Amino acid sequence: DDVSDDALLLEKIRFEDNADNEHVDLTILEQSILLALCLDVKNDNPADGLTGEQMGGYLARVLNQHDDWMVYATALLERAWLECERTHGRERAILQIQALADQHTNRLTLTQSTFKSVEEDSAPAQDRLRNLHSIVYPPRWDMLRDLAE
Repeated sequence: DDVSDDALLLEKIRFEDNADNEHVDLTILEQSILLALCLDVKNDNPADGLTGEQMGGYLARVLNQHDDWMVYATALLERAWLECERTHGRERAILQIQALADQHTNRLTLTQSTFKSVEEDSAPAQDRLRNLHSIVYPPRWDMLRDLAE
């Protein structure tokens, strides 16, 4: 009960002025550009905590919307790779990467508990591949190799 607002750890940044907390919806192309800028930060900077924080801002903005399966999955994958570097987020990140890899198979896997989740609850292939050309999404075997390492 004695916790101040300054001591809380929020999932998203919250500004004092509520008008600053509202975001305009981005197009899928704009979301893809933000993901490209995120990868540019990753490729041009050393692998340290500051690089992850810079990438996190781009990823958080893309993850605010769920317009396209492939763009959203790419942002989730990048966030999972960032969380893998932190001790407390590693287990969640590994489960996230496993779930993303499992969505590219029609076999029952660890993160898909029933055949209904494989056949009916999964997004159709045409939805998953719609904007593949505008982003960098690794093949399933690359994700499985990263999980093994």
